[in-house]
Amino acid sequence: MPGLEPPPRLGAVFFAIQPDPMGVRDIRSLTTTLEATSGIREGWRPDRVLHVSMQKVERYLGLPKDAVAAAKRAGAAVRAAPFTVTFDRMRNLGRKGEGSQPLALCCGDGAPALTALWHALAEAMRAAWLRPQPPSAFTPHLSLLYSADHVPESALDTPITLAVRHLVLVHSVHGETRYTLLGRWPLRG
Repeated sequence: MPGLEPPPRLGAVFFAIQPDPMGVRDIRSLTTTLEATSGIREGWRPDRVLHVSMQKVERYLGLPKDAVAAAKRAGAAVRAAPFTVTFDRMRNLGRKGEGSQPLALCCGDGAPALTALWHALAEAMRAAWLRPQPPSAFTPHLSLLYSADHVPESALDTPITLAVRHLVLVHSVHGETRYTLLGRWPLRG
């Protein structure tokens, strides 16, 4: 009927790091190689949704303005210098046989600069009256695809280094491969 809005859908609001253009190029080079060697031909995450999850704000029906405003205050309050992060391993996150799980790029060194940014963001979230995730919830990774296929953990022949220059706030609607950018803040140390 005209004038009726669709019911709100379940979505998530979260902070993330998006790969820079060179990083996206290197990720696509890796996925092309994996297609040739692993037999995986589809399901790769599109460039527009590649990211490293930093902190979940929350899952919501619709998009609550108060929570978004608080998250924007937190994002603007983060102080960190730009840095690089290197992904040198690839592994499935989750347990074999659990159905669809992410195949992800991971950091063998624990990603200290990324972890420091995570802690700075957690502090900013607390100051904005948001509840950050506990440190045990943070596993630095970048998901390449979701699949029931298991790919053995391996070191990357050519590690992928991302230049981290911005923190972003994203809204994702459950079941859609579409992200809406709600905020973007340059890292300045």
